Amino acid sequence: MRQVLLVCALFAGVWCCADVESEAVCRVTKDNGFCNKPCTTWWAKQNCAATCGYCPKLANEPPCTGDDCPCVDYEDPSVCSLAVAQGWCKKPCTTWWAYQWCKQSCELCDGI
Repeated sequence: MRQVLLVCALFAGVWCCADVESEAVCRVTKDNGFCNKPCTTWWAKQNCAATCGYCPKLANEPPCTGDDCPCVDYEDPSVCSLAVAQGWCKKPCTTWWAYQWCKQSCELCDGI
């Protein structure tokens, strides 16, 4: 599974959110409430993100695409703030996504 995450990080570069640990470990983690316990939440986010529900939910298409669209964010504010913090607004592989989904947060209202 760690190899899958590495490949996702290299090629997708942006939305690779998955479990690092085995399905069995993550199921036990969730079933026993460790996804949200104070001493185990950080570990769960790092190792069982998908099972514990920490992956952002993305829509397939923004409601508006192209240069005629208003300067608004169509993605959840937490996702757009993450995009800004991680520099996805300016990276060659993710700028178009940022322009479509987080135009306002990424300060791309004047275009790419």
